[in-house]
Amino acid sequence: MNNILPALILFLLFPALALPAEEGKPAAVKPDAAAIMAKEQEAYEKGLADIEKKFRAEHAAPAVEKYLLALDILIAQTEKSNNQELLAAARKEKDRAASEKNVPEPYPKGLPLPIKEIQYKYHKFIQQPKYECYSAMELHMQNYFKRMNVLVDFLLKHDEIQVAAKLEDDMKIFKGQLAKMAETKNEAKALAPPKYEPPPFVSKRHSLSPSLEKSLTAYYTFDADEETTVVDRTKKNNATLHGAKRSKDGKFESCYEFGGEHYIDAGKLLMPKPSSWAFSAWLKTVSMKDGGMVFYNGDYPNNGFGLNWFKGYWLILYGGKNQQNGAIGIIKTWQHLLLTCSDGQIKFYMDGRLAKSVEAKQSEFSGKTIIGSCVTRGDINGEWFRGSIDEVMIFNRGLTDQEATAVYECQGGEPVPEEEKEEAPSINVNKKTSPSPKRRNK
Repeated sequence: MNNILPALILFLLFPALALPAEEGKPAAVKPDAAAIMAKEQEAYEKGLADIEKKFRAEHAAPAVEKYLLALDILIAQTEKSNNQELLAAARKEKDRAASEKNVPEPYPKGLPLPIKEIQYKYHKFIQQPKYECYSAMELHMQNYFKRMNVLVDFLLKHDEIQVAAKLEDDMKIFKGQLAKMAETKNEAKALAPPKYEPPPFVSKRHSLSPSLEKSLTAYYTFDADEETTVVDRTKKNNATLHGAKRSKDGKFESCYEFGGEHYIDAGKLLMPKPSSWAFSAWLKTVSMKDGGMVFYNGDYPNNGFGLNWFKGYWLILYGGKNQQNGAIGIIKTWQHLLLTCSDGQIKFYMDGRLAKSVEAKQSEFSGKTIIGSCVTRGDINGEWFRGSIDEVMIFNRGLTDQEATAVYECQGGEPVPEEEKEEAPSINVNKKTSPSPKRRNK
């Protein structure tokens, strides 16, 4: 049995070498060992090339194509904003990617943040397949290494000492290459999502200014939440999820879909005196009829502030009052909305443009910040929002017109032309206002 097994292995690996002599006849002429090694080397190299070719065709090439398209879009947007530094960097990176046909591993130093974010978005699509590709290559190399060791033993038994010694030296070098492949594979695994975590204040195109960053009370991207915990990227105020469904169809990655008694409880973010604040988010409504409260802070319905979607209008709420002649909204389309309050004035921005300016008295009240409703109880009408919400930012101070537009552009909005940055008409809600919309039944 001990003599049969090596012969069987040799027959399976190198059938021409392992042929036994027939009884009464001389042994077959031994083939050229160099020719056999050359054939094995050719098969080894072809196997590696086939693995890499499959990876490039199925994963790398599509990712590079989408990466180049995303850079084209960034370049077009940057040309409008006249950011020459970003424009030059984006064009240079596009030329490099087109020439080298790859998405660089995260992340070369010195590149502007918008380019790094695009790199991450498309590189993560190929990071796990790259790890699988390296794993397949490593296995292929291990099998080749075993075959060569069997061949060394066979050559020694047939007194091919010099050839065997040369092959052994080659295998020592190859063993180092095998160790390097294992290291490369492990590096690819370490970079595979979700290992990468972007900085807390990464937006979708630009980083916030230091002043805005410092004023953030909470930033809910909805991309890294766990069960009922809604993660605050500022690491100050995690919120609690109640019923809303997490979806991959967000404006950017994940969002929450609200419908029925669904809401997010963010706690008392703006206490003790919420006289200066700002709320920013991307929203998508489902119909002209269905709507509800996007967010509310305070003691509903007596005192507080918030934003309501009602029959095709975005309504500003302050001190328990509805400003009914609010801005007209769009259904089934992502819109960026920002509401800010300071110095007795509330301003409402849609897609970076000032849509409404409201004069209102300041007042003190207690209460939580609720996203997707105005109450946390199901036994009363909570004005439950129906639609999707993504990328919620809450600031502890009011924002200027320039800052409000900057937040929109930082969160992926198209640059706002200067001619569209006009003042909206001012309305005093402390005077007699239109009656509040009729409360809907649950």
